[in-house]
Amino acid sequence: MSRKEAPRAGVIKAAVAGRISTVQGATATVAVTSGTPLIFAGIGELVTERSGILNLGVEGMMLAGAVMGFAVAVGTHSAWMGVAIAMLAGAVLALGHAVLAVTLRAEQVTAGLALALFGAGLFAFLGKPLIGIPNPVPFRAVSVPGLVSIPFIGPVLFHQDPPRTVCLPVARCR
Repeated sequence: MSRKEAPRAGVIKAAVAGRISTVQGATATVAVTSGTPLIFAGIGELVTERSGILNLGVEGMMLAGAVMGFAVAVGTHSAWMGVAIAMLAGAVLALGHAVLAVTLRAEQVTAGLALALFGAGLFAFLGKPLIGIPNPVPFRAVSVPGLVSIPFIGPVLFHQDPPRTVCLPVARCR
């Protein structure tokens, strides 16, 4: 066996044995962690699209939720209160889009882009004082019994904090 083949054979043996390198496991975990907010936004946009409305303001809603949720979590030391306020902030901007697009019959593309720019500008400004503050109350990882023992994907998908654990089944339901 040549030197170049040895590392590859070791990775294959580790994968077959249920062990995988920490770099690969960490990369997969970061991918799940980073993708979760996008999955939630995508689910919201999917519901909106199915109702016949085009909402291009999802980015502004995400920024509003992120800034307001983090500010409340820092102020109250409650991660769940931060999540609730983040959802409320996104819902308020969604209501603004609904009023513009449905009630006032504004052009949906224009209203959505205006909402995205408004949300990005306002909440980037409001979030400036929060830059550099560490998360005071991170969620603790929860293991799903039985599923967490699946080689490689078990720890990546089924040993996450509650919002990420809920994200996978919710994304599967259309």
